[in-house]
Amino acid sequence: MNDKIIDEVNLIISRQTSQKISKPKILITAGPTYEDIDDVRFIGNRSSGKMGISLATKAFLDNHQIVLITGPVAIELPSTIEGCRVKVRSALEMFTAVKTAIDWADIIIMTAAVADYRPENRIDGKIHKSDGGMSLKLIRNPDILTEIKSLTTDKIVVGFSLDSDINIEIARQKLIDKNITFIIANSTSTFNSQAIKATIIEKQGELEHFEGSKDELAEIILNKCKDYSISKYHS
Repeated sequence: MNDKIIDEVNLIISRQTSQKISKPKILITAGPTYEDIDDVRFIGNRSSGKMGISLATKAFLDNHQIVLITGPVAIELPSTIEGCRVKVRSALEMFTAVKTAIDWADIIIMTAAVADYRPENRIDGKIHKSDGGMSLKLIRNPDILTEIKSLTTDKIVVGFSLDSDINIEIARQKLIDKNITFIIANSTSTFNSQAIKATIIEKQGELEHFEGSKDELAEIILNKCKDYSISKYHS
């Protein structure tokens, strides 16, 4: 499966290399990941992928080259965006796709709700119920945001910090620990909604509170990335 994902990422990149576009190239992740327990059951979450898809659509319409990596999402994408999408299922598959595209990208926006844990052993077939209980041993997935920052130091990297409520302190600590460009703190109330309340946190300590649509927030994020990009190339 990893070889197939790598080939798909490289194919999308190669299709766009002939385009004479000088704007920064953008890698976006979106949606949940599913961690299979057996052939029937999985560990997942309620992320819809709407935020990442809004970003990809806005970036494409603004003539950026994009690669969109999504976990299992139910949203039907416009054909233009579908042609830039790589579909993955698990956190490990998403990590493979991100690593493949990372050298190509100038800007990386990680909106995906990646599972923190996966079953240590995936069972082939279906686990049948018994009279007793069942224990499931979970192991940590890679922290993709942390891992990619160790792979590159010259990219603009944007993260999201999801909590039950907007938690600025936790988001700020993630911003510092992961050493990313800026981070957006949001809450679980945004799941499956086109509306979002969020706070954008920058390294300088600046806070920008937002309430509106995900399309509107996408435009703000992309404009902020553009400002950082201009600053980086003129510093």
